Amino acid sequence: MSIAFPGTEGLLRQEIAARLDEAGKGGLEEGQLRRKVDASPGDFERALDRLQSEGRAVEIEGRWFAPQHTGWAVGIVDLLEDGDALIRPGFRQDPTFFVRRRNLKRAQGGDRVLVRRLGKKAQAWSDRPPEGIVVKILGRRHETVVGTLDRDAAGRAWLVPFDPKVSLELAVEGAEDVPETHYVVVAVERSASGRGARGRVVEVLGDPEVPGVDVLVVLRHHEIPDQFPDEVLEAAGRFPSDPRPEDWKGREDLRDRVIVTIDGESVGVSTWIGYS
Repeated sequence: MSIAFPGTEGLLRQEIAARLDEAGKGGLEEGQLRRKVDASPGDFERALDRLQSEGRAVEIEGRWFAPQHTGWAVGIVDLLEDGDALIRPGFRQDPTFFVRRRNLKRAQGGDRVLVRRLGKKAQAWSDRPPEGIVVKILGRRHETVVGTLDRDAAGRAWLVPFDPKVSLELAVEGAEDVPETHYVVVAVERSASGRGARGRVVEVLGDPEVPGVDVLVVLRHHEIPDQFPDEVLEAAGRFPSDPRPEDWKGREDLRDRVIVTIDGESVGVSTWIGYS
């Protein structure tokens, strides 16, 4: 079994990005690109997906390019109240394109997109940036959303996001037995037919009044893992449950001290205080 050391994923992405930059406007087929880097198929696919979601690589008609060689631009969708959008190169940066709602290809606020310019230049009398059209959605800001439910008069469940800055109107399926006050994790499923997005409950976190649920809500919202990978558990299982005599070398034995924790039982990582 191959072992990926910390930092190797980032180095692989850097190498792939460099090979695409060298390829210039011609780009590379995926097979050609794969032969230029030393990586397992799985690591290669993950690195390529990550680069595209970050806007550092794009796939167009079977070939991969560095975005700067496509003649198009990468940006983040900032939705306006009327459904049109501004495209910004980064969060809080000045917009570089204006895109009408019909040209967004169902992109949502916060999505990273590839944009082609419409027309040659911005109109001199307008303070609006030049108009563009979304060519491709590179990365979704919201693959899953944490929130509670709100039911309308017809009994349909709608998501109320935990994060108030998330502007997403989402009907939720699979929530028939979930109370409105309970938090859930909802997968955002976007239809290729253009009918918009819908949600599907993938995890019920529970009542926020129950100890520990508030922690789960924050973990899921920020996509922080709370389970160790199998490889880590397997490695830990090879150690004895109690320290061996040789394990004490270079360490101070504090077992005669009284140890208390300042965190509740539901907290996964506690802060310990010892005193004698």
